[in-house]
Amino acid sequence: MDIGGVAGNASTLTNVLSVCGKFQLRASDARTMIEQLIAAVEDNWISVCEGAGLAAVERDRLWGRALLNPYCIQNWESA
Repeated sequence: MDIGGVAGNASTLTNVLSVCGKFQLRASDARTMIEQLIAAVEDNWISVCEGAGLAAVERDRLWGRALLNPYCIQNWESA
């Protein structure tokens, strides 16, 4: 993904936040949006997986790897 932030094309939330001005968003507003999206994913993950027919093993394997993985969220709390 061509993010072009302070960390080049790194797919991290902090890098995405670094380019929020290009989308005419203040950092505080962008951060709030990202936090709301994270909360929505966390709140709905199990029900969405169940609706898609994923077994618990598949659901758990994807969580923290394909979605909100450690690389993606590194340094997010301190950003």
